[in-house]
Amino acid sequence: MKGKVYRISISGTLVRVSKNVYLSYYRSKRRDRYYEQDIKTETAILDFHHGEVGLWLAEHWNLPESLGEPMRLHHNPERAVVYPECTAIVHIADAIIRGWGFGFPGDSLVPPIAPAAWEMLGLKMKDLPAILEVLEPKLASLSELTQAA
Repeated sequence: MKGKVYRISISGTLVRVSKNVYLSYYRSKRRDRYYEQDIKTETAILDFHHGEVGLWLAEHWNLPESLGEPMRLHHNPERAVVYPECTAIVHIADAIIRGWGFGFPGDSLVPPIAPAAWEMLGLKMKDLPAILEVLEPKLASLSELTQAA
């Protein structure tokens, strides 16, 4: 169980790394600073999206597929085949973290949580308040730390 938690945490963290790599590349190719969260827009502009950057990084760094698949598919968890649970957790966590205002991946949008992610974890949208009740004190504490730094 502990290994699974670490794997999910690392995958979620590397999603942010892949987004930053994508944004650096995007800004080197485009003179404007405009950017949209939408994967279709990312793909239309550069022929790939930040989730694919995550997969490429995982492969380049010889990381296990258990990290690569969730990074690549965190906006489309229903497409996960090998690690659907991990992908669904990263997907939901990404939305929660963005909702709390952590990180700045080029926009201020909070990605919607796919109904499939809830189903994959045996949860429902109505479970979100209970999840947030557990997370909010930790996120508030983290927010205080990051603002003080």
